[in-house]
Formats: sequence, C-alpha cells, structure tokens
Amino acid sequence: MARATPSQTVGPFFHAALLADGGGELVTPGDSAAIVLYGRVLDGGGDPVDNGMVEIWLANGGGAYGDNTFARVATAADGGYRFVIRQPGVVPDEEGRNQAPHALLAVFSPGLVRQVLTRVYFANADTAADPLLSSLPAERARRLVAVADDGGQRLDVILQGSNQTPFFEI
Repeated sequence: MARATPSQTVGPFFHAALLADGGGELVTPGDSAAIVLYGRVLDGGGDPVDNGMVEIWLANGGGAYGDNTFARVATAADGGYRFVIRQPGVVPDEEGRNQAPHALLAVFSPGLVRQVLTRVYFANADTAADPLLSSLPAERARRLVAVADDGGQRLDVILQGSNQTPFFEI
C-alpha cells in the first residue's frame, strides 16, 4: 500500500511559464466601461509577495471574450497586481438569490501548497443583500470590498495574520 507523502512547494515558476504579455487587460483601457481593479498581495508581516500570481475570474460580461472570462498577472516587486475589466453584473447563487457583482481571485505564491481563493466586490455595487457577505462578520466582509480611488478600485490581499483576507473553499 502506498503511503501519503507531504506536499511540497513548487516554483516560483509563474513568471516563466504561466503568463502572457498584457494578460491583465480583458478590455481595452480606453473602453468606456473599463475599470481598473488593482491592489497588492502582502504576507502576514505586511511585506509584498513579489513572485506570485493573481488570477481573476469574471462572470456575466466582465470581459471582452464572452460571458465568463479569466486572466492572470504576476505580482510586481511591490506585490502589486492590476486588471482592466468591465464590472460584472449580478449573478444568482445555487439557491437563486442574487449575489452582488463580484469577481473571484485566486492567489498563487511560493510557500503555498495550492492557491487561495477569495472574492472582490466592487465599491459602487449594492452589497447589502449579498448572501456571502451577509454571512460574514462586518469586519471580515469589509476586507472583500474594493475601495474606489483615482486609480480605479483597489483591494489588497493579505495572506495571513489578524487582517487576513477571507479565503474560501470550493
């Protein structure tokens, strides 16, 4: 009988094997409906994760290539990531309840055996009735809502610690 072995960290190979140039632009930046979603990936000590990858999944018209789109970008030296997208619309959950417009983010990083998954809700969306946000304590729910500023909408992803971004299992 085979014995289970511990998982091992692989990589970092994101920059070399998984990314395409311009991978974060799902719409042209000049598109009238384009928004910039950006932020930083930080470790538990507040240091940038500069050798990771962020993947975004959009539903309901969030990209130029159909109803469901995704893109991935490498994190920069400051842990930054950036996507140019169209804000997705409302989507129903499995029980038919409307979820506020959101995107799924997967964060890959050396030191993580597998990616972590979270959501980003948009600053200009009505999130009050969203089933997932409603199920979280207010402080944790706040960590999933982007903040609007002159650069677009910003959400920092914190991988661990007291201000950790909520992550979810699929």
